[in-house]
Amino acid sequence: MTFPINENMIFMLCDDFRHEGGGKMSMFGMLGDNMRVNLPKDQNIVTLSSLGIYVAFKDGIGNFKMNVSLKSPDNKELIPQVEPQSVKKERAEGWMNVALKLSPFRSLLGKHILKVKLKDAEGGEAEYIRTFNIDREPTKN
Repeated sequence: MTFPINENMIFMLCDDFRHEGGGKMSMFGMLGDNMRVNLPKDQNIVTLSSLGIYVAFKDGIGNFKMNVSLKSPDNKELIPQVEPQSVKKERAEGWMNVALKLSPFRSLLGKHILKVKLKDAEGGEAEYIRTFNIDREPTKN
């Protein structure tokens, strides 16, 4: 068993996605990791109709237990926690994909922290962390 290399993990955000046949996925409304939203100055909570999170591991091999966490700027968990899920990456050249959709997505403005933890049968563990920001659109004078 080999854990994926952190630097090779792919992380993308979008408005929505759809699973297609043949292992393909269509993603809609691609977002960067520094989003800007229009909000009145007296509001700090953003609500999006949905937020898609896509993570792909393109190396490593083995059977893992996976847990995913998304923390808001005030350190609240945004993904309901469940038992770690069993995931398998059978071939080194294959990809292991994780796609989550939060609908609606409601959180504070600021830095969000995504953590993906993989644990192998021997008790080894790897953690992959990515961040994204949601900020207020600058006002125009």
